[in-house]
Amino acid sequence: GHGVEVVEIDLGQPLGPQGPFHVIVHKLSDVISYVSAHPDTILLDPLPAMTQLLDRFTSYRIMSQLHNSLRDWRVCSPPYLSIHTPGDMSSIQEAMRSQGLSFPLICKTRVAHGSLSHEMSLIFSDERLLDVHPPCVLQSFVNHGAVLHKVF
Repeated sequence: GHGVEVVEIDLGQPLGPQGPFHVIVHKLSDVISYVSAHPDTILLDPLPAMTQLLDRFTSYRIMSQLHNSLRDWRVCSPPYLSIHTPGDMSSIQEAMRSQGLSFPLICKTRVAHGSLSHEMSLIFSDERLLDVHPPCVLQSFVNHGAVLHKVF
């Protein structure tokens, strides 16, 4: 070796006794308190950059801006609608039309990390929009044949 030891952090246990850590490669936000208490730790993927990906409202807005600026068919982000609060059916339908959404829709939680982030539902009609629980994101469903490439 090169004097590098890679260890898996047990997030179910306090981080302090598991360290010291010189570098943390992470995907989760649970390392915030450890890094705050150990400011010399290098954090790959700094927290301010990472937090943008934890909120679907923010990350989809960024993807939409990227898609619009590149105008390249190989970069794809389906149309979406952020729903912040419960609204009346007609306002949601009007917003869907203006954003170019079409059925079926996939409804995702606003939070893009943790166990609840995987709770999603398919919506096939206007009537089922009543089942939406904000804050959430509606997105036109694109059948990707179970192949999806995410680039962050």
